[in-house]
Amino acid sequence: MSEAFITHGACSWIELYTEHKESTKAFYSQLFGWQIADQTMPDGTTYSVINVSDAGIGGIVENKELSGGNGGWGIYITVESVDETAKTVTALDGTVLVPAFDVPGVGRIVKIADPTGAQLSVITYA
Repeated sequence: MSEAFITHGACSWIELYTEHKESTKAFYSQLFGWQIADQTMPDGTTYSVINVSDAGIGGIVENKELSGGNGGWGIYITVESVDETAKTVTALDGTVLVPAFDVPGVGRIVKIADPTGAQLSVITYA
């Protein structure tokens, strides 16, 4: 397991939301040499895992709703406790955008915004 998955405060995963997954996969594969492997999720959707040197560093999701029409990157920061972090976000005048939820076999996630509105997700891995 990568140190980023267990180190509080480390950027551990990137995720791209796009309306055009196949052309996006081709672009980044050629640009960075990423190996991108599709896997079927329990709900039947396909998640494309980005691999560098045989290590997963992120994913690509085809989702018009999340991409806002233009696509966009999200980042995940590892924390010791998603629930405690959500409380701290609120105490520091940030906003919890999506309440904490569990992803089976992955971990617990919450999406937040800092006081300026910049967004990211925090995760405690299973």
